[in-house]
Amino acid sequence: MTGPDTAVTADRWSHLALAPDARAALEQLDAVSTAPFQVLGVDEARRIVGSLRPSVGDAIHAVEDFDIAGTHGPIPVRLYRPTDRAGLPVLIYFHGGGWTLGSIDGADACCRRQPRHRRLSARP
Repeated sequence: MTGPDTAVTADRWSHLALAPDARAALEQLDAVSTAPFQVLGVDEARRIVGSLRPSVGDAIHAVEDFDIAGTHGPIPVRLYRPTDRAGLPVLIYFHGGGWTLGSIDGADACCRRQPRHRRLSARP
């Protein structure tokens, strides 16, 4: 299968008004992807997105994994605490990925940065 929906071209983002960092992220994605996600399938798309994320995050005081009840089963949640101080504000981080590509582990490095820079607890 060939055509505009199956090829990764160097200028495929040129028609969009993107911030430089967004364009750089898309170009980085194109550099490791052989075809658009709809052609690659979910497993290969997840592998590619995962390869672009940092695998190690900032050190943090405490990380706690637990589940909350969801309509279709348990939802994994991770709490990041920058200190043992009580009463910190909370940021709830909903990762991107279209309910397909993201994961709690994929958002880990990003979430470890949030409490340190904002003096709060974070939950992806």
